[in-house]
Amino acid sequence: MARIIFIGGTNFCGSTLLSFLLGSHPDCFATGEIHHFYFDQDHFCSIHWGKCDFWTEDIRKACFKNPKYYDLIRDYILERKNTSVILHSSKLMPNLRVHLDNQNQLDGIIFLFKRPEAYYKSVAVHMKNMEVDKNMSDYVRVYGNLLERANREGIPYRVVFYDDLATNTKSILVKLCEFTGISYREEMLEPWRKSDDFHTVAGNTGMYMHVWGRDFFEKELNKEYWKNTYSEEHNTWIRENFRKISLDEKWKTLDPEILKKIAGHKPVQEMFARLMGEKIEI
Repeated sequence: MARIIFIGGTNFCGSTLLSFLLGSHPDCFATGEIHHFYFDQDHFCSIHWGKCDFWTEDIRKACFKNPKYYDLIRDYILERKNTSVILHSSKLMPNLRVHLDNQNQLDGIIFLFKRPEAYYKSVAVHMKNMEVDKNMSDYVRVYGNLLERANREGIPYRVVFYDDLATNTKSILVKLCEFTGISYREEMLEPWRKSDDFHTVAGNTGMYMHVWGRDFFEKELNKEYWKNTYSEEHNTWIRENFRKISLDEKWKTLDPEILKKIAGHKPVQEMFARLMGEKIEI
């Protein structure tokens, strides 16, 4: 039976990138955010779009509103893939705890987190949400839910700081491979070479530069949605970092008053300190 590993964190924490890196290993299959199948039976593979022949209409319909969809997905994958690790991931959502509890077999959790300021900056850019208190409360809630599940059931976990993943990618992957029970391979640093084998659901479109071809990626960035939604500076940064794993420090441009509010938010600073205290050391 394959081991089930869960990558958990807030929106824009880097879980899509990490799922690509680990999922490029031949013994690991990364599903991405398959909780979307529960909410929307018409959701599909975000890499191959409507041309994906892996996530069939029947399996997506079977998962829709089915609390046992994780078990369905596990069996469906194992019928089609020779894999020893199935990797799920999730972003922030209102009922994350419910979906975690519906995941009966959970052999490990990877906590992936950014500093609160970086999370706030990402949410402000991508979701136009400027509420400091709400965003910081969401940050605390998500990691609190993950810690509660892991500690309640004695599930092994590893904590990864995004800055470490971005600046010491190989070192982090080596330790996560040990945790998941697979052997590190150098080709994991180039996930685009395995893009045909990826069938990842959802994720941050900006991260798909790690698996999409350059022409297709440019086509997506030139769509009116990207031009109208994001600044020229943001889109330029995405283009210049195509297939690069780069440390994004745009949070340093935040208004000093916002930085002051985040620094003064006691619950989020306590959670950040706890995660930093437990993170993988490199």
